[in-house]
Amino acid sequence: MMKFTATSIALLSGLAVLMGTPAAQAASPQPVIAQLSEDMKAAIALHDEGIDKLQEGDVEGAISDFSKAIKAQPRFSLAYYHRGRAQEMMQNLDAAIKDYTQAIQVNENWGGLELPAVYVSRGNARDDNGDPEGALSDYGEALKINKNYGLAYENRGITYIRLNKRSEALQNLNQAAQSYKEQGLEREYNRVMQTIEKIQSAPQS
Repeated sequence: MMKFTATSIALLSGLAVLMGTPAAQAASPQPVIAQLSEDMKAAIALHDEGIDKLQEGDVEGAISDFSKAIKAQPRFSLAYYHRGRAQEMMQNLDAAIKDYTQAIQVNENWGGLELPAVYVSRGNARDDNGDPEGALSDYGEALKINKNYGLAYENRGITYIRLNKRSEALQNLNQAAQSYKEQGLEREYNRVMQTIEKIQSAPQS
């Protein structure tokens, strides 16, 4: 069963990021950029080139640009996160987990990077890498920060399905559905409800 991630789209030269929520726009980006160091400006430009390459399907080129951005500014957590996403797309799961961990440890909110999204992405990579307990831990960390984060409940539910823990799966998926409904996320709500229906209609082992 497919896992889901928060959508990450660079906006306003790295000043704002869409993380599974309505677009967040940074106020007056140009004056803020003008106050940055030259290293940070270079890192932002390289990061945004990487985003463009990801959107064009050039994942290896994107990884190269994100790596250059990190070299220019080693505390650029958003670049670690997006390099992790690109590594995951290439099925380089160990490298992806390492980048997500670095993004969490650096934890600088430049560009609107939200820690719950990073924890969910690392949880997905850990689950795909054969570490479901690590995945459950990461989803739990995301929910400690944002108790209404439907994506964390949903993916934790899917991990429980893989572990044949039906009750825990349904509990988390129902919580995800409630969260999505309260936030008006109709597509996500319908997706979770379909998953719940499949579980409930399947014969119990």
